[in-house]
Amino acid sequence: MMPRGSLIGRVLRAFRADSGAGKSPLLTGKFPPRPLRRVVGGVIGLGLLVAAVWAVWSQRPVLTEALGSLRDAPAGLVVGAMLLPLVSWLATAATFWLLSNRYARVPMGDMVLLIGAAWLLNYLPFRPGMVGRVAFHRKYHEMAIADSVRVMISAMVLSGISLGMLLAVAVGVSRVELPLVRAACLAGPTVAVGVVAGAARAAGWSWWREVAALCVRSLDMLAWVGRYAIVFALVGQPLALEHVVAVAAVCQVAMVVPLTGNGLGLREWAVGLMLAVVAATGMREQAAAIGLTADLVNRAAELVLVVPVGLWCSWMLARLVKQQGENPAAVMSPSRSGR
Repeated sequence: MMPRGSLIGRVLRAFRADSGAGKSPLLTGKFPPRPLRRVVGGVIGLGLLVAAVWAVWSQRPVLTEALGSLRDAPAGLVVGAMLLPLVSWLATAATFWLLSNRYARVPMGDMVLLIGAAWLLNYLPFRPGMVGRVAFHRKYHEMAIADSVRVMISAMVLSGISLGMLLAVAVGVSRVELPLVRAACLAGPTVAVGVVAGAARAAGWSWWREVAALCVRSLDMLAWVGRYAIVFALVGQPLALEHVVAVAAVCQVAMVVPLTGNGLGLREWAVGLMLAVVAATGMREQAAAIGLTADLVNRAAELVLVVPVGLWCSWMLARLVKQQGENPAAVMSPSRSGR
């Protein structure tokens, strides 16, 4: 039995309401208030984040080494840590655009704005940004709620496939000595899938969108691998390539949990515990502190981008809705179809 308070339960109840005489809460964007649940989720997320900071603080040698490494870090690594989230944002938007346009005409510009706004809003518990995006699709793009759910599930499946390919390649090239060769091999599956997608589209095959979505999803996962490779280097603890891919995979799982916003606190602890599990006996506390430190740096670098991007995208969406008023047909004019 699906719990009444679950996020999936809310979506399913909204779908049933949409199919009946009444208006769906996803259509209106007005859900029954859940203040206590959001407060609890926020408190848990902040509590886990504070606990992560405290755990790092208690491992003073790890913290001292990390701060020293950060002070001496090359500027290119710092810039990379702050800009790679931009790649993830755009790749995520492209993934959802490719998958959504099988069901509705969604302009690419709209999807970029929706994903950017949701990126910031999803820092609140229970993913209000996701709910708002589904509501926008339903109202302005005439996209059924069930189709939005299919797209989200498809995106998660593509993430798993992408990470599986990356992990297989990372393990396969682990004995290669040259780092640049290993990195080039890691990008191989993404390039190969992109070539297949291009050939499928040229041949007129209907499944080219799914293959193209896998390509850009793989690019997103590559960006996550790059982010973790950079932040571990920034704190003076570079990891083997296969371990970096494994950390990125654990991170993606932690962020799926809707309890805390964008995996706040959960993600940091998932990374720390993953390193503790693979560490030698007697080094596990130190390994966990290294993982926590690296992902706290990753979170800080992400926030540098997510706040301005989220605010700008939210403002642009509000402006778009104000310009179009309550007329969905105006939003779906041929000049904005983006198909």
